[in-house]
Amino acid sequence: MPNIRRQFIKQKILTALAQRFFQGVIVLAPIGVTIWVVVSLFNWVDNFLPNLLNFIFPQQFAEVNGHIPKVTGLGFLFAIVLVLLVGWLSSLFFVERFMSFFDKILERTPGIKIGKIGIEKILNRELIGTPGFTRFEVNAAGRAVRTVEFVDGVSGNALKTSLDLELQKLTYQKLGRYAGSAIAMDIKTGEVLACVSTPSFDTNKFAFGITQPEFNELLKNERRPLINKFLSGQYPPGSVIKPIIALAALENKIVDQDYTHFCPGKIELYGQEFYCWKDGGHGRVNLKDAIKKSCDIYFYEVARLLGVDRLAETIRKFNFGQTILKDFDEERKGLVPDTKWKKNALGKPWLLGETLITGIGQGYILATPMQICKSMAQFANGGYVVNPTFYLDEKSKLSRMDFDVDNIKIINEALVAATNEPGGTSYGSRLNGKLKFAGKTGTSQVTKLTIKDREDNANPNAREYKYRDHSLFAGFGPVEEPKYAVAVVAEHSGPGSRIAAPIASSMFDFLFKKRISNA
Repeated sequence: MPNIRRQFIKQKILTALAQRFFQGVIVLAPIGVTIWVVVSLFNWVDNFLPNLLNFIFPQQFAEVNGHIPKVTGLGFLFAIVLVLLVGWLSSLFFVERFMSFFDKILERTPGIKIGKIGIEKILNRELIGTPGFTRFEVNAAGRAVRTVEFVDGVSGNALKTSLDLELQKLTYQKLGRYAGSAIAMDIKTGEVLACVSTPSFDTNKFAFGITQPEFNELLKNERRPLINKFLSGQYPPGSVIKPIIALAALENKIVDQDYTHFCPGKIELYGQEFYCWKDGGHGRVNLKDAIKKSCDIYFYEVARLLGVDRLAETIRKFNFGQTILKDFDEERKGLVPDTKWKKNALGKPWLLGETLITGIGQGYILATPMQICKSMAQFANGGYVVNPTFYLDEKSKLSRMDFDVDNIKIINEALVAATNEPGGTSYGSRLNGKLKFAGKTGTSQVTKLTIKDREDNANPNAREYKYRDHSLFAGFGPVEEPKYAVAVVAEHSGPGSRIAAPIASSMFDFLFKKRISNA
């Protein structure tokens, strides 16, 4: 058939070019010139050959191109909603094309597309299967006269993900107007039920060829659509880290649940002022109220008493500062700072003021949305390690964390109050039905605020987009018998109580109504 012949001709040209270079040209030419020549030739073949075939076989070439969208790529909706997790297929890049000469499956399958990112890349070999082929004997006119060899192809393995497509679409719809990420996870199995990164884009443009202007537009977009934000996005966690700070204080017996501290709204340390988010302060608060009302002054004091090294030790036990998934090249570790890190990385000593702001999730500390969701799942399941997974046949094996169960309960009770008692920072997003959720809001600054910034803080749009606060929420539910954890990060969108918490509330509402019969 003409289309088979077209692919055969193209493969022969590529093979001949590679062989020619291996015969000595590469050895003699300077490396830089060689790479330029090879890339240029491959690009020439890719660009010229389709035009040549279109000229020789116009009808058949049109038929082939007309059927391509039916057999490759994702539907538009799926491509948008699942883009950075599932990934996409595309033709081989130069290096991949070069290496295909050493891979029988890729070498003998002209025009094959492979996974470029996400699950498609990680499980490419399992999903791609083994292509079949037929070898013919041809006469002088090039017509097949008999079959010499036939090898039947083997289908790739079927894969079932843990994603709930309805929840995925709902989450994308709720978060879609903001850049950011939202995740829902089973707290016992680790199965990820929703995992969204926004803004998104149509992966089919990559599968079938994206124009340079279109690609440049994606690159220049300040909302970073090409970044897999649930794994690659690194953010100051803000107040969603406070449950871990409180747990560190309880575990190290720095405070107990009855310890109180007075919040006047701001404190001064060596000429530097440190503010609470609430003008005028919260007055005297205990640990539960400090989490419920998100009192910064309380956590400044707890962090000061603990010291950054003991803070960092507890934070790392929740796997912050580490990758937590297997094989995802795009996953970032985040950062958990301590005295040793600063000395090695910056060559400077640690300052006490840096300990204070670390205690409220600011400063050098960075976390990914996946790390935040996992940490909340581990509070919700009573202090067991759970490993997130996107695959139904890969359940997490729970193992006990090295924490006092009673301390975990104290934190969880405070998180319930933060969402379901008046005065809690996420009280406005509570659910009024039988099943309720618990959680912690966060509002993380990306730059130091001036006095004028503080005056304008009621209107997050008063600052340039890239300087606005991130909105965060992490929670679990139902509170009586927790099953799910949710984390939401909405970039540069304002307070966590206004943006992230309502999005999480919609996700919990969906989970309860769909997956719990008595909701």
